[in-house]
Amino acid sequence: MDAENNDRISPYYKDTYPNARLRDVNQLMDFLTAEANNPNSTVFDTNGNVSVTAFVDENVYVYDPTMEKPTLDLTLWKRMAETDDRQLYIIVDDPEYSQDMTSSVIKAQYSFRQRSIRTVYNVNKADLQTGWGLESVMETKRLYAGRIDGSATTDKDNGRRNTLRILLGDNYQTAPKKLRWTDVLNINNPYQLNSNYERAIYARLIRNRDLNGDNIIDANEIRWYLASINQLVDIYLGEYALDEQSRLYPQNAIDRPDARKGVYWHYTSSTYEGSTGNNSWVLWVEEGASLGLKNDSEPYNGEFFSYRCLRNLGLPLDNPDEDYQDLIEVHRIGTTKGYQIDLSRMNEKSRRSNLETMLQAHTERQADNRPYIYFEVHPNRFGTKQDGHTIRRTIPALSVIAFPIIANC
Repeated sequence: MDAENNDRISPYYKDTYPNARLRDVNQLMDFLTAEANNPNSTVFDTNGNVSVTAFVDENVYVYDPTMEKPTLDLTLWKRMAETDDRQLYIIVDDPEYSQDMTSSVIKAQYSFRQRSIRTVYNVNKADLQTGWGLESVMETKRLYAGRIDGSATTDKDNGRRNTLRILLGDNYQTAPKKLRWTDVLNINNPYQLNSNYERAIYARLIRNRDLNGDNIIDANEIRWYLASINQLVDIYLGEYALDEQSRLYPQNAIDRPDARKGVYWHYTSSTYEGSTGNNSWVLWVEEGASLGLKNDSEPYNGEFFSYRCLRNLGLPLDNPDEDYQDLIEVHRIGTTKGYQIDLSRMNEKSRRSNLETMLQAHTERQADNRPYIYFEVHPNRFGTKQDGHTIRRTIPALSVIAFPIIANC
């Protein structure tokens, strides 16, 4: 929530809880201290307890909190992605010190722990300014993929733009459809969707907030979005940058409780095919980077799909059409010599080192399946007149065949 909306009447609970207010942690502690010293306070129950709902902001910084007068810095994500957990402790007692005053113990009444955003990008690459990150886990059960308006235009690359078009229409910037937060989110059962919206295409709203408190979903409030199909493929290609919990395919069968035959674990995306609005592109992640459509997937996977929410990094939220730097670059080699695939923007852990010997047999989940930082594609594969962007769009298809294609450089 924007800071200027603090300590105002809640638009959601004004009828049932007219005294409900949004406060930051300092305002909350000052309020509770004042109420504890007020003999006529009605905040506490007969046992001296009070209920508080805590909203923890996303672990993304655009202003350096260590600076006295920070300025806007959209590249701070490179310092906070894939780092230690962020922690907050609410301390109510004074610290206790050892006799020599070299050690202390602090007792926290409440504590909050939040994981850093995950990314497959190489944050050590100097010229990398923008990218995207992902949540550590799918935060709900598997869901229906969901039907969208058949007139909505989606593509295979930009998941945030897809999400905005699905929710607010293709004209989301100039004439957005009116969709209320309370249409989708169940305010009586926190972190739940209303029954008609229990779909992956709406689940991303659980990760976002009504920043201006008007109960209308605005484009700049959609920070977390449903991944596009090519972004899902990129997560698989770069999965060795991620801890086991954050990878798409749970290795332990107990973490795939409703998987068909204990194996099938398909991911729906924000990329849809055709005019019916009912056929999303799907990643068969148990096979690596195999792709298909929802209608072809359901006989194997069933009707409930996994999904993953992403967030753009280094980009202003008020310009959804601005693209992040692509994880994979493609360069033409002269005019007739084919193409170089450049993965230097991918996290170093996701790439394998060059080998002078033949690779041993391996599966799609083993470390030897990681791509090289550079490799070349023979011109006969695509011809010699394709531009790099067109070749980049074929990388998922190539991944199904073999990756890398020819040789490291």
